[in-house]
Amino acid sequence: MLRQAIDKVIAWLFTKRDFQGARDFLSQLLLPFWPKYDFEKLPSSDVEQTPPGMTRAANGLHSWKLRKTDAALDINPGSGEAFLGGRRLVESSRISTDAEGAGPVDLLCHLFPIRVRREPALVLHCGASADLTSFVGELLPRFFALDKFDLPKDLLFLVSLRMGRQRFFQDALTDQIFRPRPIEIMRQFHLVSVNRLYSLQGPVLDPVQLSHAAERFRSIYGPYEPADRPIFLCSGGTRRAMALAKRYSADVPNVFGQDYALIDPARAALRDVVRAVASASSVAAPSTGEASILALAPSANRVLYELGDGRSAHPLADRLLDAIGEPRRKIPAHT
Repeated sequence: MLRQAIDKVIAWLFTKRDFQGARDFLSQLLLPFWPKYDFEKLPSSDVEQTPPGMTRAANGLHSWKLRKTDAALDINPGSGEAFLGGRRLVESSRISTDAEGAGPVDLLCHLFPIRVRREPALVLHCGASADLTSFVGELLPRFFALDKFDLPKDLLFLVSLRMGRQRFFQDALTDQIFRPRPIEIMRQFHLVSVNRLYSLQGPVLDPVQLSHAAERFRSIYGPYEPADRPIFLCSGGTRRAMALAKRYSADVPNVFGQDYALIDPARAALRDVVRAVASASSVAAPSTGEASILALAPSANRVLYELGDGRSAHPLADRLLDAIGEPRRKIPAHT
């Protein structure tokens, strides 16, 4: 009885939000010693594509592959990794993300498990990053790649809480971008238990799937009306935006020399941001990922001015903008 009482107190303690830092620290200490199991040893099979013969992207990237695994598994809410009987599956991080790696694993969930039964499920996104670029370049291509497969109608798509809290993701849910597939945001400190898990692997920043995403956004937010007002995409508040606008006014006079519209794409309504960039003939943005939203409203007549503002550039965003292949001019950072 005493042992059970102690376990309940510890479990309650580590579910409190104030102890998240302690959970992360303990998980990192335990991770090298945690028991493992080979994911490939589990009973699984590939899911056939329908229609067969998915077309490869023009750059020769390999097609997407979907695998179904039948086993009693627990999905970690932080990393999206699968655990079998408390053992961490080797290579299971691939089920949740393919670009920036999995998010932080919370091992305390497996020491004091609180389970939520879901069946069947697929981890759509539990990546290390939950920013706008990850949403556009990772989550959306994975979602639209699934249209090529014959999936059960009740298949549940799991997304990390960090991504679920983002304004752009919440707007996408509200505006039914993901319809008719069911999306569930994973609960903090709770394991998702399944007997059938689907896992998806494919190319990062697939331009074919990005175009499918753009088609869906146009069908919901369009038609787009052309406008002459230039757009300045910038996160970090008005102070940062005004400093950048002043610094680069001579470099991009056709943007900052007019009455431009300032938009923070991570905080503004997703509908408004997509419509604004779709209608603009010129867009300016720092090289920190804000311009990723352009992939959802491609335009051959639009020019992007990418401003180096001294902060670290976003490598995934840079690759994403290369993938969509729009006119783009890089303005070096001012000293």
